[in-house]
Amino acid sequence: MFYPFASVLALCATLTLVSCKTGNLRNLQSRDNVCQMQLKMVQLSNGEDEKKWSCAFRDQIKDIEGLSKEFLTSNKIISGSTLLELPTSEFSSLSSNGATLTIASERDVVVIQSNDANISVSNTVDGAQSTLVVRIIANDDATTSSKSELSDSIFGTNGDVVNLSERYDKCSDGQLTFVPAVGNDIVDGVGEVTIVENVAGADNSVIRDAATVAAT
Repeated sequence: MFYPFASVLALCATLTLVSCKTGNLRNLQSRDNVCQMQLKMVQLSNGEDEKKWSCAFRDQIKDIEGLSKEFLTSNKIISGSTLLELPTSEFSSLSSNGATLTIASERDVVVIQSNDANISVSNTVDGAQSTLVVRIIANDDATTSSKSELSDSIFGTNGDVVNLSERYDKCSDGQLTFVPAVGNDIVDGVGEVTIVENVAGADNSVIRDAATVAAT
């Protein structure tokens, strides 16, 4: 069991590194049917990159399907900034256990940009962010890299000079860095969780959600 931290990176047993830009939803007040669009970048074990859209509600993040490229382009959807207001029929489906929200009709979705006078979203993240990396042991597999290898690739704790934290530090001109989280059963920013799910054939979001629950 780990304490909650500002950022969580989950390394799945399917050998993918998942990261997403998470904005601040505190100013959404009571609008439970509003979510913030987030572009999730997934780096597969074969080196290929995969992009997926998800939508962050006040208490959960759902992968989102059913929005066409034309919809995303014409509405100028921006990760960590653009909000979607879903009709009641779409929002009611969130009560299911599925990790994916499928939009039946994108014509019924209202797009809200962050500069809308009726709503404000603070999505700026800077400074030193306490970051927890989670190594996952699933029912049928486990993350190949050891905890020390993960720590080195994310924070450079064992000599990796081109690591994730270093890249963000350079690209942001020193405005954003990731520092290893500290807490019970965490070593150099890395913890380990065991989940009951099988990763073979499972959607990445299902494994992510299971790992997040186990880590918190």
